[in-house]
Amino acid sequence: MTRREAESRLHEELTLAPEAMLILNRARSGDEGLEEEAMSIARNTFTPEETAMLGRVFESGRVADETEVQKEARASRIIANYMAGITDEAELVELSRKPLGR
Repeated sequence: MTRREAESRLHEELTLAPEAMLILNRARSGDEGLEEEAMSIARNTFTPEETAMLGRVFESGRVADETEVQKEARASRIIANYMAGITDEAELVELSRKPLGR
């Protein structure tokens, strides 16, 4: 590893969120496919698979006559719950219908 590569890696590690660092370390020790997940967390973005799943949750939780404001609030709850560690689609749908923190 060159000095530049080492410096780049150190900078990357210092700027990653703790959960992303754990995943990145697992990826570097041989777990395949985890590096993309780690970088997604570090950038506060979602992988294509996560985006598809969140879209399914949003569509499954539709409520008749929902306003745009209500849709945005529900989408925010889905993302907040997902980022809090809830990954089960059915549970995300159920929780998206309830106010946060309850």
